[in-house]
Amino acid sequence: MSKVKEYTQYRNVTVVELCNGEWGVVDVAKRQVIVPFGKYDWISEFDYGLARVRKGKDNYWDTPNGNKWGIINMEGEEVVPVEYDKIWNFAGKRRWSTNAEKDGEITDLKLWPFSEELNEIAEEYSRRIAEMEEREYDRALLDDFSNYTVGDYSGIYDDWGDDRWAESQYDAYMDGEYVPDD
Repeated sequence: MSKVKEYTQYRNVTVVELCNGEWGVVDVAKRQVIVPFGKYDWISEFDYGLARVRKGKDNYWDTPNGNKWGIINMEGEEVVPVEYDKIWNFAGKRRWSTNAEKDGEITDLKLWPFSEELNEIAEEYSRRIAEMEEREYDRALLDDFSNYTVGDYSGIYDDWGDDRWAESQYDAYMDGEYVPDD
C-alpha cells in the first residue's frame, strides 16, 4: 500500500488520500476499510455524516468535463448516486440542502433525509418553528436559506431560528431596501 499523503477525520471515519492518488475511507478504531481505495477519484471531507465523491480525474470543478458526482454516508453507501455533473460543496456551511446539476439542469438536493444528524436537527428546528407559530406540528420544509413552511404560513428565520422575517422583509433585505434592527 502507498503512503498516506493527506487525511481528514470525522468522528470514527477518516478520508485518506494515498501518495499514488487513490482515495478511500477507513474506520481506524475498527481497522476497517469502509470505501475501498480507488473506488472514487476524489472524496471530500465528511460533514453531518455525508461526503461528496467524484468519479473522473479532471480536477476542474466548474467546467463540463465528464466527471460524475454523488454523496456517500459514513458507512460508505451511496445515498445520492454518482450520476450528477456537479454537486456543490456543503461541508462546513450548515446547510440543509445543496445544488446538484445534471444535464444542464440545477436542482435543490435535500441533504437531511440522508443524514441522521441533520434529520434530528431538522426535526427540532421544525418543532421550534411550529411552536413559535402556535400551529400543530407538521414537519416544516427547510432549505439552506432557513426558509420554512408550516401549514399555509411561510417565512425566514435567522441562523439560530430566533428571528422571523416576513418574506417581503427578506426580499427587501436582499434588494438592499430593508435594514433589520440589531
